[in-house]
Amino acid sequence: MSAASETQTRGRVLGAYTLIHLLLVMFEMQLISIKSPADFELFSLVAVMFSLAALPIALTATIAPVPPKRAKLRISWLFYISPVAWSAAFLTGITNGAFWMMFPIYAKGIGFELANVAVFMATAVLAGAVAQWPIGSLSDRLGRRFFLAGGAIVSAAFGIALATTNADQTILLFAFVAVFGAASFPLYTLALAHANDLVNKRRAVEVAGGLLLIFSIGAVIGPFVSSVAMGILGPNALFATTALFHVLLVAAVMVRIQVRSSIPTRHKEEFVMVPQTTPAVYELDPRTDATVEAPEPEQPEPAPVADPEPQEKTRLHAPAPSGA
Repeated sequence: MSAASETQTRGRVLGAYTLIHLLLVMFEMQLISIKSPADFELFSLVAVMFSLAALPIALTATIAPVPPKRAKLRISWLFYISPVAWSAAFLTGITNGAFWMMFPIYAKGIGFELANVAVFMATAVLAGAVAQWPIGSLSDRLGRRFFLAGGAIVSAAFGIALATTNADQTILLFAFVAVFGAASFPLYTLALAHANDLVNKRRAVEVAGGLLLIFSIGAVIGPFVSSVAMGILGPNALFATTALFHVLLVAAVMVRIQVRSSIPTRHKEEFVMVPQTTPAVYELDPRTDATVEAPEPEQPEPAPVADPEPQEKTRLHAPAPSGA
């Protein structure tokens, strides 16, 4: 997709990809109202849909693009560039992994019928999808870290609300989970945008791939931690667990705000909504096509200590770097 699309349309292609991804995720959740997931039919249906999805690509006459050069994964360099983005990717991986894997068990455990479980979960996903662009656009003007901290605070607050609300208060549960999804789902994309604000544009794929790996490590840990908590304290412990990690994210952001000042507006990139899927999709990001050099630092820049390519200019400034 990256090589076949034009620079002028690549952002729209990425947006369409993300929209279709989220819509199909919500459609997938509704399948459990058709047939019990304990039977084989749903799994067979998904296998058939995967096969049908490959048909348009297999039948196209367009020549396959040349595979792009593989970007390097440098986890320690990412932490050096932005501890906030690194920490946010890891902690949101934990909370998102716990949500996706354990939410159906939570909903069933508090008394929801199987068909209502899908609608309950889809409410959070839809709210998270709708909130991406407004939050992202505001973060372009008001700062990424402000919305990272604010989103984490709201997620923690409504996580506690979900953990303490009774199952018979259905309307409240749906309202709370919608706000939780709207606040928590954009956090990873905000972290990615914040990291991109701090590096040369040609590093966008490298940054995205590294943060996705960190996010994935957290997503493996999240279900394990939340399942242990739910086994001891009951199903409501799921959102008590996510609230704990969202509070840790708030603490991480606030510490970095005290250490580094905000990024100048001229250094910020436009917010681009991206899905948390394969790193290859980040090559669609129109920011990766830019060949503009990083802006000159306001003061002489010291030699980098963590970047293995010290000759490259980044958007970090000395003596007080302007990003987290």
